[in-house]
Amino acid sequence: SKDTLDNGSYQNLDADDRETTISSTPSFSLGKSSFRSMSPGRLKKNIKSKLSSASPKRERPPQERQPQPKIPLHPGGSEDGRSKHSFDDGLDQIALTLGGTSMSFDVAEDDPAAAAEEEDTEEEESVDMNVDEPDIEDGCIINTTSSNIFHRREFVRAMGGVNEASSTKKYIQQGDALCEQGSEQSLDRAVQMYYAGLGTILARIREWTIEQQEDRDASVAIGDNDVPHLPSAIPSNLSYRDFVSAADCVDVNVLLLVMSSILFRSGNAHFRLKHFETACRDYSSAQSYQSIRTKALSNHGINESLVIEDAKLNGRVRNNMASALSKRQLYEEARAEYTKALQIKQSTLEALHKTTRQKGDSVKDMDDKNLVSDIASTFHNIGLLRLNCDEAAKAEKAFKQSLSLRVKKFGLDDLRVSSTLNALGGLYYKTKRYDDAFRSYKESLRIWKLNGSKSDLQTAEHYYNIALVFYAKGPYSKARVSVAECAKIRRQLCGNVSLPVAEVLHLFGKISLSSGNFEDACDKLQEALAIRQKLLGKNHLLVANAHLLMGKAHLEMEEYDKAMSSLSVALAIRAERLGKNHVSVAEVLHAIGSAYIEVEEYPKALETLQEALRLQRQFLGPSLEIAETLNTMSLVFFKSGDTEKAIELGEESLVMLKSSAGFDHILVAHVLKHNGDYYQDIEAYNDAMEAYGESLRIMATWLGREHVLLSKTLSEVGVVRFKTGEYTIAKQSFTEALRIMRLPDNGNDSSSIYPTLSHLGHALYKNKELKLASESYLESFNIQASIVIGEENRDLEGFSKKMRSIEDEILSLDQSGEDTSELSSALGGIANILRYIGLVNQELGDFEQALYVNKLSLSVRLLQPFKEYSAIALMAETIAMFEFKLKNFEQALDYFNQALQAKKELQGDVTIDVARTVNNLANIHFSLGNLSEAMELYQEALEIKKSCLGEDSDDVVNTLKNIAQVMVTAGKEQDALQAY
Repeated sequence: SKDTLDNGSYQNLDADDRETTISSTPSFSLGKSSFRSMSPGRLKKNIKSKLSSASPKRERPPQERQPQPKIPLHPGGSEDGRSKHSFDDGLDQIALTLGGTSMSFDVAEDDPAAAAEEEDTEEEESVDMNVDEPDIEDGCIINTTSSNIFHRREFVRAMGGVNEASSTKKYIQQGDALCEQGSEQSLDRAVQMYYAGLGTILARIREWTIEQQEDRDASVAIGDNDVPHLPSAIPSNLSYRDFVSAADCVDVNVLLLVMSSILFRSGNAHFRLKHFETACRDYSSAQSYQSIRTKALSNHGINESLVIEDAKLNGRVRNNMASALSKRQLYEEARAEYTKALQIKQSTLEALHKTTRQKGDSVKDMDDKNLVSDIASTFHNIGLLRLNCDEAAKAEKAFKQSLSLRVKKFGLDDLRVSSTLNALGGLYYKTKRYDDAFRSYKESLRIWKLNGSKSDLQTAEHYYNIALVFYAKGPYSKARVSVAECAKIRRQLCGNVSLPVAEVLHLFGKISLSSGNFEDACDKLQEALAIRQKLLGKNHLLVANAHLLMGKAHLEMEEYDKAMSSLSVALAIRAERLGKNHVSVAEVLHAIGSAYIEVEEYPKALETLQEALRLQRQFLGPSLEIAETLNTMSLVFFKSGDTEKAIELGEESLVMLKSSAGFDHILVAHVLKHNGDYYQDIEAYNDAMEAYGESLRIMATWLGREHVLLSKTLSEVGVVRFKTGEYTIAKQSFTEALRIMRLPDNGNDSSSIYPTLSHLGHALYKNKELKLASESYLESFNIQASIVIGEENRDLEGFSKKMRSIEDEILSLDQSGEDTSELSSALGGIANILRYIGLVNQELGDFEQALYVNKLSLSVRLLQPFKEYSAIALMAETIAMFEFKLKNFEQALDYFNQALQAKKELQGDVTIDVARTVNNLANIHFSLGNLSEAMELYQEALEIKKSCLGEDSDDVVNTLKNIAQVMVTAGKEQDALQAY
């Protein structure tokens, strides 16, 4: 009949109008929304040119010395630097001997000087690029215990009287007091005091030598050029023979012990000043004078207590010498010295107990404590040496030997126990045993607070290390609590503009960045950057580190110009300071590659990421860094349409990540999320759900169950459920995602909320919950409209009134040559959600409202700077259908003409879709009585259909029937019969 419209056209139209297809665009950077967010007034301007100018330079800058590992140790000493036993054999033998004795091997140190060391800004090239590592050296105890020989009668007699002895003692006491202050200036002055005291001893030996000149045994053939090293500030006209003579004299022999004690003190001061080579010279001199004295002891019956004091000092000097050698990276020499130090200390302890047993006395508690404390301290230092030489198992063994000795003597609440627990925490952190690291740091902090201040720098250091542990293992909320406490203490004690404050702010920024608090990350990193630039200059590596994180934060906030500016600076500094082929340059290249992805420069992104991967594979084994780069490269392929390659790289990333970081690392969650997106794209929905589920589990552990990042994955779960027809479960996933997004702590980000609201509307529509679907669609529409117009939108009519101002804005942007693509995309989103609102109204029977909404949707489509002709055709035909059913044939004719024009713009003149619209136009003219126009259009439609489908298709039959009906109406029955 004449009311029969083209079934093909309206079947297709009806299908398009009712099929609620969800667009699921996976996220393309860690922690970002699955949908491109829009912000008022924020358009991408000149992004591509900025990125192009920021490409890494090809020139190879001068390369500096590679960073060397830190060797944090107690100071300690040596004579020949060699031992007849191997290092491990010596340790095992000493540990066995200590374990088999009946003596009490409890330990203590006299001076728990565990103050945090200042950052070394002089040797910039040695800065560790991974600055957020626990500094185990800060937890070390510097053993400054030395014999108080200056109060003994033997010393007074050797100096020639009380006044002379008092003068020397005064210098030493002043030096000790200055060392207690700990500042660089006070340590320098302490060295001067020690050397002044040493000068008085040398003067006394010179005086004694002159007195004994006539009695000297000229037959002793000893060279005069073998005098042990003395500081250049101390003039001496004594020969080696003079020192040997003094050592052979019972009355003045003790002076050589005093010299060794003073040089031990000055060596410790130099060690704390980081003058390690000078410290080694002083320790070596102390050993030389001790050696001269020891040779003489075998010929004379010297006081046994002095012999033991001499041995104690010798063990400590060797220990400190080993530490200084380690600082100079002379590790084998340090190993030998530590072994010898342990042997001497053990022998001294046994001798002390033997002597007291022979006399029937008991060992003095302090003597016992100090000696065993020395042994524990050396075990502690050996653990640190082992750790710095990547011998984690042996390091742990040494630390536990030290810890066992200390706990037995003082219990669990002693400061020295805190020191070794802190070092163990560093070992566990380095070997990724994060739970053990946390327990060690926590117990160390408890002991430290129990014995001292609750807000000193060492307390802050404990909080810093605990924050690092939670940053590595999660949850980030606990990392934030710890790092905030550290920042508070450091600000109070160091001042706001100080390197320790910059360091903790840098870590604070990393934690905020990883947990999705991008604005907070920018604030913290900007303050850290300003401090470092002021104190270190603009080209320091630590400044580059801050620029890198700032770039990443701006990238997450879609501030691409700022991101590339920061990343470019970071790249320039690292390339200049470390060389273009340094692995740290790869980290910046990775971030730049991510920026190229965000602005859809996929070839440049791939090229940059491949260079980053080349550098990483050159310097690193399987690692988090390589896994992350592989994951980012997979995004490039996915965005470029190569899902198969994306899956391959994503799975390779996951395998490497699980082997290097374990199954529960936060990066595993992000990679699984991306892999789930890839599986969803190829309709492998079971694999996608498995990946999303595991990603959610890990994220909940690290971030908490109400973190905003979980909502992104929950939304994708809803998408998969929708695609598999599980609309009720999809609705539940979208609802939970929205609940999390709207929590106050998550910022209630409207640009992330409205896509999920649209998806929820689709699920509700499919579930026949039409009123709820309408509410979700309307809320999504109002959010999108508010973003575009720059103020709150409350309803459809309010937005309709703003259409003119939007048109004026587009005209203004066009005239100024600015990019309108983002605005055009935003308007397309609004038009699309209006279409769904019209569909729901139609289902609810409110055809008048449905027609109004559809016309508004078409108006928005026509307003887009970049026209989407398929969408225009769809909405125009939908409206034409409504008008036709309402008998508004003239209006229907206009809208079908709009649809036809849009289809021809998109498809050309000869397509089946164009033919169907032409057929429908003919139907309208037929209804209006325009038979000639109708016949002309039917004939046009018929020819196109025959051309596209052949003469026997149903579409051709349908048009022939319409032609026949026109013929009947026009009274041309014979022609109609022929058409039939």
